[in-house]
Amino acid sequence: MTPSARPQETPGRAASLARLLLNPLQLPGQLGRYALASALSLSLDSGVYLVLLRAGLNAVLAGVIGYGAGASLHYALSRRFVFVARGADKSHIRLAAEFVVSGLVGLWVTAATIALCTGYFGASPIAGKAVAIAVSFIVVFAVRRQIVFQASRGARAACERAQYARKP
Repeated sequence: MTPSARPQETPGRAASLARLLLNPLQLPGQLGRYALASALSLSLDSGVYLVLLRAGLNAVLAGVIGYGAGASLHYALSRRFVFVARGADKSHIRLAAEFVVSGLVGLWVTAATIALCTGYFGASPIAGKAVAIAVSFIVVFAVRRQIVFQASRGARAACERAQYARKP
């Protein structure tokens, strides 16, 4: 598509997208929405796990199914309510794959943090897990915000142009 054939964004839409993508003040709201998405996903994960256990399913299989349900909900909430997925200019499959990989990063951070806390600092396993939850939450949020759902260069450039166009 030639540049002149591309549909032009309206200034109001571009300006609102610029505010969402470039405004550092959006971080607290985004972090709060991410925390809510995490809590809802954990609730679904745990609920599915308990229901499947009561139904007589193997604990490991129930855990995997519950985790998958929770991760699917978290992806949907993250894509729709937490981050601006349309600005990332990535296919749904690529976004989902990157989301899964970021979850694996969180798994690695969790394991490493627990190992460090219990092995090096002598903390109890519960304390190590508590620290790991906080560290993993922050790391995974940052990875998802800065890599997985990061706006494309084109979207960022359009947002910057819209911001500068509004200045007197």
